[in-house]
Amino acid sequence: MYPKQFDDLLEEQNKEQPQTLIFNKLSGALVAKMIGSHMDKVNTKYCKGKLETFNPETHEYVGDFDSGSVQSKATRPRVASELDLDTTAGIHIRKKYNYHHQLNHVIDMMKLLLDASSLTDDQKASFNAMKEYIDEVRDLNTKYKDSYQNDPNWTYKDKTTVRNDVNAKMAGGVSEEIKSENDLSGINMITDR
Repeated sequence: MYPKQFDDLLEEQNKEQPQTLIFNKLSGALVAKMIGSHMDKVNTKYCKGKLETFNPETHEYVGDFDSGSVQSKATRPRVASELDLDTTAGIHIRKKYNYHHQLNHVIDMMKLLLDASSLTDDQKASFNAMKEYIDEVRDLNTKYKDSYQNDPNWTYKDKTTVRNDVNAKMAGGVSEEIKSENDLSGINMITDR
């Protein structure tokens, strides 16, 4: 159980009101937003701010400082990220063949290949079943990517686009200021920072 104030705070964010939008000062990329008018809280060393009024439950700010605008969530295309699709495919593979199972199969097959005469039908079938499953998930993942890329109701972001978006957000010294070694958003993985 948590205090009623949490419910009040959550309810407070889902109504039309001023939103302080924070952008990277150098690149103009949208970095964050705060409910309310808080331009005085924007770190002007690395960022610049803009005040827009909208309901974050039904609308969102899309784009950068110069060319962005508030758009309806209901009418704008949703976003599909190649990184998310690859992660989902990896999860499906690991559900059936966790890393240690994959590695055990590979090690067993490598040893057996060294002793080529000792391969049995069961051993081949076990390896081939894993390989076929992984190939099926990879093929399905490729179809998902193609589908999202060609559907006007989605904005598909490949790995390069995601990397460029993150780099734009972190440009001009922001990444050095944050200095996060355990970044949960994947910035280190995406940008090699």
